[in-house]
Amino acid sequence: MNNRNPLVLLALSVVGLVCTASAQIQNAARPHYPEGNLSYLLEVTPLCQVVDVTPGGRKPANRAETRVSSIRVTRVDQIVRYQIQWTSGLATDVWQDNKSNLAVFEHAGSRNINVTKVGGGLPFLVVLADSALEWMGQGGQTEKATIKGKQCLHYRKKMSVSEGLAIECQAWMDEQTLLPVAMADADDLYFFCFDSTPPAVPLAMPASLKGRLERYQRIMAPPVHL
Repeated sequence: MNNRNPLVLLALSVVGLVCTASAQIQNAARPHYPEGNLSYLLEVTPLCQVVDVTPGGRKPANRAETRVSSIRVTRVDQIVRYQIQWTSGLATDVWQDNKSNLAVFEHAGSRNINVTKVGGGLPFLVVLADSALEWMGQGGQTEKATIKGKQCLHYRKKMSVSEGLAIECQAWMDEQTLLPVAMADADDLYFFCFDSTPPAVPLAMPASLKGRLERYQRIMAPPVHL
């Protein structure tokens, strides 16, 4: 799994932007994700071929690194479900409880069910957090562009992700709603496809995952003093 994604690093360490002579967005209307119940599909397309490099500088292996290919996101009230597809064919089902700030997940075909704090053990989901958009709308270089037939504001920012390494992050936000249409970093291009109607039926967490989450909460609960 690729945990060194530049947009993940960007979301975890947001820095201020330098204003330019290009168009600027007022602070009152910044790019954002929708509020309330929602469902959308995030499609991930690699911008470069990533291969494993064997130790000692020998010939790289012919198998590509396992990466996320798509994420189906569904949110109803305090529950969010992420249905993740990987390039290897593996599927991961993640259920996030915003009330407890915990997430429980399992890989298809595996008997292991894991619990983690939101954002803690699932760095590839940080791209979908509100913090991933904070570098936009605070000045910086912005221009108008059309992508997938939508009039967008195109944001560009050079970002230092490690010593001696800088990458350009880009985002295309709907000009009218300021919702994300696409994002890109040095590795991947992300396309957002929001469903026109938000889900109305409550999400029902599978019994096996719900039981594991409840056991974790009981174990981690502070002791009761009589």
